[in-house]
Amino acid sequence: MKYIITITSHTTPDSMGWGDFITLEHNGELLFSGMCSTCPNPIQYRTGRGWRDAYGWISAGVFDLETVQHHKYGKCCIVNNGVKVEARYPNVNNGNQNILLGVFIHEGNRNSQNPEWRGSAGCPTLPPVYWDEFVKVLPYGEGVLVIRDGVK
Repeated sequence: MKYIITITSHTTPDSMGWGDFITLEHNGELLFSGMCSTCPNPIQYRTGRGWRDAYGWISAGVFDLETVQHHKYGKCCIVNNGVKVEARYPNVNNGNQNILLGVFIHEGNRNSQNPEWRGSAGCPTLPPVYWDEFVKVLPYGEGVLVIRDGVK
């Protein structure tokens, strides 16, 4: 049976931190709940551009998931097998289409000096304080990601 990750997301971007809520269920059992973020970083660090001029932001919807080993993120989830994921706004990285490519659910704040920095160019991320607990119970195999709006 597929596992289910549900994220209740901000409907407007938050400026910093992880203000969205995530749950992981498998076979009717709640395995994990905690904070996360679907919002990209508020600015692109190397250029200073605001998020809307630098990144995409995943939309509410239902997406396929698969747990994989990634060369950079380790054990994580790939969304829609790395192909088109609907974005809330036009994405400058994909010809101003409302899509993202190569979306993963991964640990945020990797190698950052700012403890609230999400470390996301459009991927849902979990803060390091939750990551080990989440990935420990994350089943391998196929899953479903449900993103719903709810945090304002």
